[in-house]
Amino acid sequence: MPGKKAPPIPPKKKIQSLICASGAPAEATPSKWELHGDVGLVKIDSAFSKYKQLIGEAMSKALNLRLVIEDKGSIVGELRKPEDSLILWRRDAPFDDETIATHLENGIKFQFDTTKIMFSSGNTTERVHMGVVCSKTDIVVDMFAGIGYFTLPAAVHGGSTVYAIEKNPDSVKFLTKNASLNKVTDKITIIHGDNRVVGDHLRGTASRVSMGFFDAKEDAKPFIPRAFSFLKGCDNPHGPSGIIHYHYLSTKAEAFTLPARHFREMGIPCLAYVPQGESKNLPSPSMIHLRFWVRSRPPASIRRSFQGRVVDVRKVKSFKPQIYHYVADVIFEPTFSLGPKEDA
Repeated sequence: MPGKKAPPIPPKKKIQSLICASGAPAEATPSKWELHGDVGLVKIDSAFSKYKQLIGEAMSKALNLRLVIEDKGSIVGELRKPEDSLILWRRDAPFDDETIATHLENGIKFQFDTTKIMFSSGNTTERVHMGVVCSKTDIVVDMFAGIGYFTLPAAVHGGSTVYAIEKNPDSVKFLTKNASLNKVTDKITIIHGDNRVVGDHLRGTASRVSMGFFDAKEDAKPFIPRAFSFLKGCDNPHGPSGIIHYHYLSTKAEAFTLPARHFREMGIPCLAYVPQGESKNLPSPSMIHLRFWVRSRPPASIRRSFQGRVVDVRKVKSFKPQIYHYVADVIFEPTFSLGPKEDA
């Protein structure tokens, strides 16, 4: 039909066409990549490693990128640093800080060095969620703030007061920059250090605690008591109040029960999530809670009874075959007090 525009060529086809034109096989075309502004990160199949530069050049031309970096896929240690990265292609002459990118998401600017700091596009829905559920009345302690993955949505869209704790000096640098870029320096207090050591002055202050940490070798379970200590009323005889956003890895089969088990294993009573429609014939939460405490604590301890409940579980993304990244919202509310009153 005259005047009808041809449909746009999909990016993958553009890349494949350029790769084939350079003499590499079509199979060398990457199936996925991550874009952060004008910087691209791509995983290269080892079978096609000799075509790395050709792949980088093809991506740069097809996607209009100034820099293409190989993503080795490994995040190393507690500081969550990417494995050594390799620049596959640069469009322009090298310059200082050329690996720094600015990722725009949900109206928030995240600036970071792509060779020193990880950024998972797969966590987008959870970052958006944090901005939705947080409010101006919330005081948030982000125990693993990074460059502001969850701190910034809470402050920018939620209007919350956020205490952002981060151990990695490179991340702290960009967290500070990002608070300024997004004009929320008045809402974010940055604390540089290990959250097990710093932040004691925040004990008993938070209405929400974000625990956005895990890796392939370690989950955030050992940090649960510390997260609990940040909740409002953690020392109250009737128990604390607030929500812990707990990130963890799990199979689908254990996704609903694992977070509550982690909390109980760390000495904090918690009820597992029960999907809607599956609660019939279950004991009431207070009865389950009472049984747990009578079984596992001496009578004197029951006077300071409280409970946690997993009220929501969200699957964020696939982590590896059969293992997924989930987030559980664990709410704490004051409950009942048994036995004689404690002395004032």
